[in-house]
Amino acid sequence: MRVYFQYPSVLEQNYLGNISFTYNGEEYCKRIVLGLRELFKYFNDKNSKVFDLLIISAVIYNLDKFLERKRFSIEGWTREISVNIPVFNLEIWNENKANLVKAINFLSGDLWNITFEQSQMRFKYRYSRRNRYRCLQRIRDISKFTLFSGGMDSLIGMIDLIHNNPDDKLCLISHYDSGKERTDQDAIKSLLENYNNYFNFQIKCGFGKINKSKNTEQSTRSRSLIFLGIGIYITNNLNTQAELIIPENGTISLNYPLSPSRRGSCSTRTTHPTFIKYMNELLVSLGLENRIINPYQFKTKGEMIRDCSDNTLFNTLWQSSNSCGKRAHKYYWAVRSASHCGYCMPCIYRKIALHFSEINNTDNYGNSIFNLAMDQLIESDSGKFNDLKALLNFLKGNPNTSLIKQELISNGLFVDENINDYADIIVRTMRQARYWINDEANESIKDNLIND
Repeated sequence: MRVYFQYPSVLEQNYLGNISFTYNGEEYCKRIVLGLRELFKYFNDKNSKVFDLLIISAVIYNLDKFLERKRFSIEGWTREISVNIPVFNLEIWNENKANLVKAINFLSGDLWNITFEQSQMRFKYRYSRRNRYRCLQRIRDISKFTLFSGGMDSLIGMIDLIHNNPDDKLCLISHYDSGKERTDQDAIKSLLENYNNYFNFQIKCGFGKINKSKNTEQSTRSRSLIFLGIGIYITNNLNTQAELIIPENGTISLNYPLSPSRRGSCSTRTTHPTFIKYMNELLVSLGLENRIINPYQFKTKGEMIRDCSDNTLFNTLWQSSNSCGKRAHKYYWAVRSASHCGYCMPCIYRKIALHFSEINNTDNYGNSIFNLAMDQLIESDSGKFNDLKALLNFLKGNPNTSLIKQELISNGLFVDENINDYADIIVRTMRQARYWINDEANESIKDNLIND
């Protein structure tokens, strides 16, 4: 599928350009919005390698959302996508195209053909000296950088940085698209009454108002790419050697396939260790010294909560975080005013983690997943129970460590000295899930795990 990216002769406000293609005689077009106006308040960088990476990430992220897999894929999942992207450092990106494509192919599960052209972008952003001075004062002395989504893991990452680095100014880097992510981020910040030594960049990237495409892809597998594109741009402009922290528990990061249908490219890899490795290799090959790290890659979500450096602050803030991956589908919720669906894997792992940490779970869920007997659950054709059924079947299969390692490797994990530690994350996740089910599930579901 050949997709075209066209940008205006002069960029102003937050309009980046249009992506479009023609299929079966029908034109499809989307307008891309990127928060350049907000970024340029603080930075003059409009032509560096990290600025190119930001533009590349924005185009790839929106293209991933634009092309619905069911309609435009080869076999129902993998898409072949060709696109030409403007960059200012053309020679460098041509030299590093293979590294970039390797990372993006792994992340999205597609086959990308990316070519580059010399960027002719010009910019029209005007700020008064007074406003520019005020902006620069806000970001003075920042020394720590972390991605901040508004989810529970990024909340813990923020708390640990605050507690362990009390004299360092913290930079929270956030991306939002539809708006609900920004609401989560603001809800958490509103409760940080006794801490103000931080600055939060909230950068929008997504579709604009123009819409000549009825259906879009809902998986948003490449969201971590735009998150990292924004994060590296900001981090590099403030400190060319600083680390960018991406806080994610090891269970979600590995995203171990709970069923055969979730293996390989169908498995979400937004913070997978292999993707982070590929991105760091790209940064090295670009001559950049910033690195992306996940300090929680060997912890389950429950262990992140247990080991949080400030339990008092966590207990104040955790209910304002949101882990749900299905908030755009409230039509299927029994309680549509709820904050979480209750049945997606992120919601299930959140429940397991809170139970493991012995925290009273007061989240409001759209659906109860333990209100059906096991035979009713098996016979149900409602897709909303697929994640729970996959988890129960996986736990009943009870794979040993050797099988887990084989599955991790076949799912894209590189083999190194940490392979046993990665496998142990899955073993501990299974143990914590069983603990939760034993205490919370109805008897028929518990009996199903015990009996063959």
